[in-house]
Amino acid sequence: MTHRTASIRFPKAKTIEPEELRRVVNKCNNWANPILHKHGEDEMDYPLVQYRNIAGKPAIWAIDEGIDALEEIIDELTSSFSSPTVVFEDFEPGKNVHLLKYKCPSFLPFNEDNYKRWKNEISHVKRMELLEHVLKGHLANFYQSLGFDIKNNDFACVLHSVKGVPAKVIVNLSGNDVRFLGFNIIFFTDLLLPSSVGIGKCKAKGHGITLPM
Repeated sequence: MTHRTASIRFPKAKTIEPEELRRVVNKCNNWANPILHKHGEDEMDYPLVQYRNIAGKPAIWAIDEGIDALEEIIDELTSSFSSPTVVFEDFEPGKNVHLLKYKCPSFLPFNEDNYKRWKNEISHVKRMELLEHVLKGHLANFYQSLGFDIKNNDFACVLHSVKGVPAKVIVNLSGNDVRFLGFNIIFFTDLLLPSSVGIGKCKAKGHGITLPM
């Protein structure tokens, strides 16, 4: 089954953070459509609309029903943000014959339990194994959201590098500042991924944007 993605940018808009962009978009229909304000922190409830800040400008990435939800308020969006640019792409899920290389800056991998495992593990090798395992879980969850019955051992995923040191990232969730451990990673997988798909925690708020290399 072919899926459709949309990358929307507002190059003439003022700089606003993803949470504020989310509020502006949802005010267009008085928060009536849950697709537009789903956080996606439940790993099995993938957010179909993701709010971002790209090069200092607001942006939105959407897939399938998320695109439909945005099209319903396109007139209101255009009045709030003049001259948006939209790029549509078709995406066919599946596995590639060879491993593909991706980069994912600001990847927030851990829930509370996995963060405790990371914190208590003193071996660097074991920590990298944990990070790779969690990454595979996030990729599997994305495919499961598309209707695929896929498990971690059904595909290849190899963590290639972790850029810099882990950084504490503060994200506002429901009015509260929550700290996450963030990584800039490069990895290989045989899964086909749509360009700019979000993976990991807080993907609805601009983290975990994944790009082919």
